[in-house]
Amino acid sequence: MEQLFESSPGGFLHTVLLPFADILNEHMNEFQRAVDASDVEAARAVTHTIKGAARNLGFTTLGYLAENVEADTKRGSMQAAVEALSAIMTEVHAIHAYIQSYNQS
Repeated sequence: MEQLFESSPGGFLHTVLLPFADILNEHMNEFQRAVDASDVEAARAVTHTIKGAARNLGFTTLGYLAENVEADTKRGSMQAAVEALSAIMTEVHAIHAYIQSYNQS
């Protein structure tokens, strides 16, 4: 970790947070498409990915929301995915705001 913070140009922000934000946007687009198409397997797969990535960086609320959707889709239901979409988007916007504030400090 010390190397990441000290030797990387831009450190943690440019090496981890900004790429995470870009990838998260891609995953959210996938999730939206899965919800729109009522594709249970695609929703399960992408929320599994979002859950792991979010938790690896300490974004536990997003990880929790994604975990709930993943569990529901494993049972074959899209209801949680549809209901959680707004809450997940709100959390993603909060994460982006955090990354922006980190970028400005």
